[in-house]
Amino acid sequence: MVKFDSCDFRQHLLAACLKSFTEVQRLCNGEGLYGFSLMLDRFGSAIAAMGQSEARLEESVSKELDCWTSTTANVADLVRKTKKWTCEDWLSIEQSFDAVNSLLNTSYVSDPHEYVGGGTSRLVFLSCLEVLAELDVREVFGKDRSRESIVLNLNVGDQSDEELLRWAVQINPYDVYARFSAELQESHLAFKELTYIGSS
Repeated sequence: MVKFDSCDFRQHLLAACLKSFTEVQRLCNGEGLYGFSLMLDRFGSAIAAMGQSEARLEESVSKELDCWTSTTANVADLVRKTKKWTCEDWLSIEQSFDAVNSLLNTSYVSDPHEYVGGGTSRLVFLSCLEVLAELDVREVFGKDRSRESIVLNLNVGDQSDEELLRWAVQINPYDVYARFSAELQESHLAFKELTYIGSS
């Protein structure tokens, strides 16, 4: 396997995360950003960033209101809770990670079995958590109330709630983590109260 240079990777990852977060803020006009995640494949062989704002969430909800009905609660509230953490409509930032993904791809394709089984994959996930934590200490994601409004996390697209929570608790203030945990539970309950009636 091509040797994985963790120090070089971390430097590129730090720069990419900072650049991508700045870009997400710009695209959201710096307002109402409530989530920022690093998106990885299950093997840790590719990384991108995702972010979402309250305004973009409302746009997404409004497009789907005619697709759902409920006899128990306000449809808009239920759809909002259901969609908030699905990430399907979040902004995706990939270009900032070109150098990062070049390093990952070179090592992964040289020996996928060793990359995953030999620990490099785990190191990549741990590095992602570490870099987000470092940027948090630098107050890149805000301070006090502005920081408390944003949930930082990792995402692999098909992970369980347990995985999401395991990552989130490591890199967020406890109150932020607790709110995120509660909202994940609320999203599942809200979905059960909705009935799909077709695309608009």
